[in-house]
Amino acid sequence: MLAISFFALSAEAKYGGGTGEPNNPYLIFNADHMNTIGIDPNDWDKHFRLMADIDLSAFTGTEFNIIGIDYENPFTGVFDGNGHTIFNFSFTSTGRDYIGLFGYVSDPNAEIKDLRLIDPNLDVGIAWHIGPLVGQLSGGTIANCCVEGGSISGLDGLGGLVGVNAGTITDCSSSAIVSGEFGVCIGGLVASNDGTITNCYSSGGVYGVSDVGGLVAFNGGTISNCYSAASVSYIQIMGGLVGTNYGTITCCYSSGDVSGCMAIGGLVGCNEGTITNCYTATSVSGTYDMGGLAGMNHQGTIINCYSVGSVSVGNGVAGLSAYNSSHNATISNCYAPGGVSESHDIGGLVGDDSGGLYTKSFWDNTVNSSLTGIGNTTDPNVIGESTTNMQTQSTFTDARWDFVNIWDICEGTNYPKFLWHLWQIPVGDFLCPNGVNFFDFSFFASQWGEENCAASNDCDGRDLDLLGSVDIKDLRIFADNWLAGL
Repeated sequence: MLAISFFALSAEAKYGGGTGEPNNPYLIFNADHMNTIGIDPNDWDKHFRLMADIDLSAFTGTEFNIIGIDYENPFTGVFDGNGHTIFNFSFTSTGRDYIGLFGYVSDPNAEIKDLRLIDPNLDVGIAWHIGPLVGQLSGGTIANCCVEGGSISGLDGLGGLVGVNAGTITDCSSSAIVSGEFGVCIGGLVASNDGTITNCYSSGGVYGVSDVGGLVAFNGGTISNCYSAASVSYIQIMGGLVGTNYGTITCCYSSGDVSGCMAIGGLVGCNEGTITNCYTATSVSGTYDMGGLAGMNHQGTIINCYSVGSVSVGNGVAGLSAYNSSHNATISNCYAPGGVSESHDIGGLVGDDSGGLYTKSFWDNTVNSSLTGIGNTTDPNVIGESTTNMQTQSTFTDARWDFVNIWDICEGTNYPKFLWHLWQIPVGDFLCPNGVNFFDFSFFASQWGEENCAASNDCDGRDLDLLGSVDIKDLRIFADNWLAGL
């Protein structure tokens, strides 16, 4: 009877309370509670909720018990970070794969959410499938999680948040430094993606030998509404967003500098998939096959994309793609106004073509007056236009570009931009010319005023500061209120 009572009491007091059921999750209050999860695989299908910020700095080397160790013993439950932070998670090892706070996560209903990691540090030697939050996500969802600072170093398969993803990652970010000095498949957020990544970004530094991406190193899945401001550098097949793409990338952009030796692209190093509605504002430099958007477009498709960054040094240099291969590699409705330095096989849009296909695409022959559109050939659908013409909508509407659903332009001040891009323009930039100015101020003030008077049925009550007249102070008050409602 004593033994039965003891075990019943232990089960009742497990972790910081709770039973692990969906409506009564285990409660995690401290570092010992967190470390205890990894001891018992029987709990890896349970629900957990983090109840406080915790510091894991007491666990060094291999002392922390990783939660879910491999495909035979995965974490399949739910971990709710509850908006809290885990500080100083570290792991140093050369003897195992699947390293992260969670090593292996695999179940359609598995979920890790609302969690922040600050200053995680992993040094894993030759191990694979490494990320500070999850080593491998084979199924399930990671939502609203971030990594701030820290470093992840090793050989292959390193990501700033997740090593390998075959599930869903949404609303996540990483600013970690990810480094594989002699390795391949190194990504600022994820090393290899065969799942879905949406509304995510990276802003750290990424360094590796091959297949290196500011956000994702190797993409065979779907990436949408994401961006990278990470710097990317070292050897070959490097992109500001993705190293090698076999999947789909849509409505994404990159702005970090990219430099290396071969197949270097502002967005993608090597594209064999589909890229649509994307742009880059990166500076690209290196030795061979460098493009403002793609280093090589090899049997891939690039539609409705542009690059405004500079591309310099080396052989095979172009404003959009250094190399556009045969086998139906397609560039359609794209443009490149960025500066391109002199080299062999240099073009305003494409450096070297070997049978690719084109549909009405443009390059700026004012900026690159000494170039042709394609370095080694010509195509009637690769068109050089002056800066003035490229900032005029009729230049593109004649080419059947879609200025209703895809593109927007502020004539005389900028080249075409994406409608989706408006969400990341500085708040308040609603009207031409570009930049937040009094025109925008008046626009959103009047918008709020109309909405406010319609709601209150009082369209004369504009004296909001009650000083006797409608003046600039009232304008500021209802402008601020309208913006707060966006």
